Amino acid sequence: MATARSYTDTGSGSRGQFIPAEPLSSASAAGPGARLIQLTHSANGTSGFRTNIGFVNATAAPIAVKADCTRGRHVVGAWVDTLAPYEFFQDTGIFGTVTTGDVPDGFAVLTSSTAGAHFFAYASVIDNQSGAPVYIPAQ
Repeated sequence: MATARSYTDTGSGSRGQFIPAEPLSSASAAGPGARLIQLTHSANGTSGFRTNIGFVNATAAPIAVKADCTRGRHVVGAWVDTLAPYEFFQDTGIFGTVTTGDVPDGFAVLTSSTAGAHFFAYASVIDNQSGAPVYIPAQ
């Protein structure tokens, strides 16, 4: 079992959130995967919001994970990576990785084409001015 705390160090303290442990039965599997909704990204990093996405490989084998990042009804880009066995990875500013524009109404479709894949995912939408986060579990 593992839990985590994601936080922003503001220089005068930190703002963070708890990321809970989940049972293996709630992991996303190869095929249909999961979605993260209510995501947002401001191209200007000093105002608005940014979205971090975290992944955990819940298996003893490497898996490929893909996040199709969407603005409204249009895919603006895809993030793809391979996670080592039981590896955790967080992309800090996923939409900034795939687009230079604002994303006021984003979501991500998370999939794996690796047979036997099981993974957990979450998003953290962070206020760029205060550093205050909002935890969003994959569904």
